[in-house]
Amino acid sequence: MTKSKNTKRALLASVLSMFLCVAMLIGSTFAWFTDSVTNGNNKIVAGNLDIELYHTNGNVTEEEAVEADTPLFVNADGTDILWEPGVMVYENFTVKNVGSLALKYLLNINAVKFNTVKDTEKSLKDVLKVAILDEAFSGDRAAAQELTFDKTIADFAKSGNLVPLKSATDTEKAEETYAIVIYWEPSAVDNDYNLNNGKTSSDGGELFIDLGVDLFATQDTVEKDSFDNQYDADALKEVATAEDLTGAIKPGANIILSDNIALADALVIDVDGVTINLNGKELTLGAAMKVTGENVTIKNGSIKRPEVSAYAAEGSTYAYGLELNGINTTIVNVMIDSGINVSGYEADNTVKPGVSAKIENCSITLDYAEAAYAICARGEASVDVKNVAITKNQEGTANYYFFVEGDTEQAGASYMTTYNMEYKSTCGTGESDPSGVEPEDWIPDESDVEDPFA
Repeated sequence: MTKSKNTKRALLASVLSMFLCVAMLIGSTFAWFTDSVTNGNNKIVAGNLDIELYHTNGNVTEEEAVEADTPLFVNADGTDILWEPGVMVYENFTVKNVGSLALKYLLNINAVKFNTVKDTEKSLKDVLKVAILDEAFSGDRAAAQELTFDKTIADFAKSGNLVPLKSATDTEKAEETYAIVIYWEPSAVDNDYNLNNGKTSSDGGELFIDLGVDLFATQDTVEKDSFDNQYDADALKEVATAEDLTGAIKPGANIILSDNIALADALVIDVDGVTINLNGKELTLGAAMKVTGENVTIKNGSIKRPEVSAYAAEGSTYAYGLELNGINTTIVNVMIDSGINVSGYEADNTVKPGVSAKIENCSITLDYAEAAYAICARGEASVDVKNVAITKNQEGTANYYFFVEGDTEQAGASYMTTYNMEYKSTCGTGESDPSGVEPEDWIPDESDVEDPFA
């Protein structure tokens, strides 16, 4: 009898273990292996694949890894480039697979931030010409001038497949090297970019461009399971049209733009784990983007606001281009020409617990009459902001950079932290709307708060 009971208990334990294993597998269906390296105002994010990015240039002659604070596109002495006609700069990049899985990758260079000559669309992107090589460049100025400069910064987009080092052969590589040479080729229009004779920039400062390097990798269809090698075929989805983009919004999707996309309607991300790599391209909204899913990331490009006239035709007032209502939303290395509203309220005005957003290495420009706050936090939302430049050229409906809602009948106060901010205004913009929580009270006790970006 005792033996029979023990046998039954063992069988029950085995069935329970199998059930838990199946449950865990179901819960991880969309947890693709990913790995990425980003150097756009210096941030590196690493996942489960092991990919590394190395570089050399006129200052760094021995190959070194690209880390979070690695200076790129610098002078021969390692200092920042002062752009003017005739200046040239180059970087060699080597992508290495140092893991145990085959991978496919995309390496690109993005204009993370830039300004323009005021009242024009002229920027340094127009005059900086690019030569791209499928090997390292090690020549002198004369050799560089012999290159063909027929590309733009946005044209540097290299993709490939790498096997693990132990599997490398003459035809299947574990690393690949590229060079980009950037040249301000003198021309008759150069004085259009010279801030003299009364010309100023769109933000009142010097003309500038911040270049960001992004390396994204995901597992390749090489290794096999019990059926075939297609279990990770959807690990990275490339899109070029509005239909492709909206159709790719699925749980766990890794999406990358291969062209500029203009949407006719709102882009709604209501599922979890979505990453959209804008890949240096422009995403033009048809209506405000709405994010309600958890762990959504949008990075590396430009988000253009909807046409205000479309809202006016409906008799409504346009204020925000991004409506964030999810848990752990991340916006990084994005230029945005509208405000961001982070709302902790459900549609019925009840509180949605845990709504949070991180906004890093971005620029926000508010130059339209309907603009409200650059960043707004409501309904117990938590917002962390770092390395963000905000430019406000019209008072709009609220002439403040921020609004952080205090206690209400429905919710407690929202929360915000700011690090290394840059503010530019031509209309006397205040820091934060005093009808909400004042900046000195955003963090009740700073000694208890860790840097969320560390």
